[in-house]
Amino acid sequence: MAELAKGFIAERLDSRESLALLFVCECRRKERLDSLNFGAGAKPAAWTTFLDQFAPRLMRLPEAERVYLIGSHLLSVGALDIYSNDEVGALLNAHRDLLATLVHDLEHDARFA
Repeated sequence: MAELAKGFIAERLDSRESLALLFVCECRRKERLDSLNFGAGAKPAAWTTFLDQFAPRLMRLPEAERVYLIGSHLLSVGALDIYSNDEVGALLNAHRDLLATLVHDLEHDARFA
């Protein structure tokens, strides 16, 4: 019940952070997280395909609707309980560098501006 008093971490994420988290969850579910390589500015095909899949749905939506839609996808993945601050916090901490790279990439992608 403490989470109800202080709010949920997942609700404080913006659409870019939520989309990056969804990508990490999808890669974990498909067991390909360890094979991602963003070294030397490279973008893995899985990331490019993921963005191409979501861009048409998200690019015309306002921020609040983007967050809602991505949150719905996070719930449907089933690999993460977005209402568990412990679980979300652990995932954010475990993949901090990757998530920062993904968010940075999204910040420079005009489709997600």
